Amino acid sequence: MQYLANTGTSLGIGKALAWKSTAKGRNLIMAAWHLVELNEIRDSVMERQDVDVIVDMNDLSAPGKPAKRYGTMATRDLSVLTNNPASTINLIVRA
Repeated sequence: MQYLANTGTSLGIGKALAWKSTAKGRNLIMAAWHLVELNEIRDSVMERQDVDVIVDMNDLSAPGKPAKRYGTMATRDLSVLTNNPASTINLIVRA
């Protein structure tokens, strides 16, 4: 089973990409910092589409978290990886 892995899924372009890809029947690994939003998107997508959706909430700035994310994705057959680091950009702009 192939997956599209999408970072920054909880808002903006990442969220739109999640909706578009699952509407086309793609299974999805959603990654972002915002667990509540990820779970809401997952539940809403799975109500409408017959796809598998995996939630991966990690703060990649924390020790060991990049390795954990890699572990989540390395066990899946990834067809596409998109990187939408909107949260990181927001933090930089606010600082």
